[in-house]
Amino acid sequence: MSSRLVFKISVVIVAALFLYMLRGPLYFLYITPFGNYNPDDTPQPLDYELESSWAELPDQEALMTDRAQVFFVHPTSLRSRFAWNEEPGAPDSKERFNWARTWQLPAFESCCRIYAPFYRQATLAAYWRNESGRQARDLAYGDVLRAFDSFITSRWQQESGFILAGHSQGSEHILRLLHDRVIGKDLEKYLIVALAPGIPVPKAAYEKTHGEFPLCDGPEQTGCLLAWSTFMEGKSTNDVFSRADWYFPGYGYQTVHEDQFHCVNPLNWRANGEQKVEPRFHLQSHLDDGEAKTFAQCSPKGLFVDSLEDAVQFELDGNYHLYDLGLFMGNLKTNMKTRVDAYAASQAQRTL
Repeated sequence: MSSRLVFKISVVIVAALFLYMLRGPLYFLYITPFGNYNPDDTPQPLDYELESSWAELPDQEALMTDRAQVFFVHPTSLRSRFAWNEEPGAPDSKERFNWARTWQLPAFESCCRIYAPFYRQATLAAYWRNESGRQARDLAYGDVLRAFDSFITSRWQQESGFILAGHSQGSEHILRLLHDRVIGKDLEKYLIVALAPGIPVPKAAYEKTHGEFPLCDGPEQTGCLLAWSTFMEGKSTNDVFSRADWYFPGYGYQTVHEDQFHCVNPLNWRANGEQKVEPRFHLQSHLDDGEAKTFAQCSPKGLFVDSLEDAVQFELDGNYHLYDLGLFMGNLKTNMKTRVDAYAASQAQRTL
């Protein structure tokens, strides 16, 4: 083999290794929109009094039931080179929402009437620690806030209580909404539970921004927060969380990768304990390629589980972000019903 050929092969190998090491930053560069955020280029806002502004509404049969109601904010599905915010309700927007409908909303089907707004979600690259992304996320949150206000005034039936739920970008908006519209206000006594998996919830910042609002620390507790982020055992979460910043009321956007995070274990519903809960408590998963049974263990850096490589299509190097809900679907279905029933029982006691 000639020295020139050896040199060329070496260059290719080095280049391939370099690209592999930079695959995360290169991917985000590839999906980052051209140009800065411009408020004049944003899609028109939706009127949430119109049914067409909602991705999911209960049908007439569901409306006749006395089930609780869930306000659900879907996760990021937009990856655009041309827009910082999605045009909500467009055909491709509706098609992307089908993923959440298939893999996440079944968690609430047996307990609740589901209300899920379209909104001008920020594109995925908005989390890449840049000012344009922060402006795009603020716009998205403004939509969620208006949708929630419309839900409360026009659609909510007070006697049934409500659940706030989201995932990923949706969870970030849910935490802001919890602070701005619920905690310390009359609505707080009607909140069954807030579910916000898929984002880091730093312990120190949460205590300052959300006051006395507790984490759920048992399967029947109401008026509390459920939060976790799922990783394969042994995965370092610092690398994942260091790529993004997150919004906290009163602080704005902050990096949090060096912090310790809150975690509720969805196999026993205990908060911040580091017990490894055995797979026999894992009821059912809802994944790409069938069933998976796993342990689950909270730590100050995330929720850790077994490898899921045989059951999922998007393994993401041990980051199971896409499966925060689907992995624990059986436990979620059961527990959402349990908490709704516990809330109803407590309401009945109050009227005696």
